[in-house]
Amino acid sequence: MDQDEKNKKSDKQNIQNIYKEVAPYLNLGLQLALTIGLCIVLGWWLDKKFDLSPLLTLFFTFFGFFAGFFNFFRNINNKNENE
Repeated sequence: MDQDEKNKKSDKQNIQNIYKEVAPYLNLGLQLALTIGLCIVLGWWLDKKFDLSPLLTLFFTFFGFFAGFFNFFRNINNKNENE
């Protein structure tokens, strides 16, 4: 093997290691956004159903923010403790 092939394998291995370290964190933002978004939609739907606008939308919006950030930080702490 010449030096160029060794460098390419080393670079490829470095990139794979970076992806392995970052992969567990890639879906956290999506989880946060989906939690908040689904709670807002649920509150909006319940407001329409029970004619309580905007009471339930506001409640579920705050609940979604709380639940989303709680889950976000819990996952980060769990992943950091596993290292």
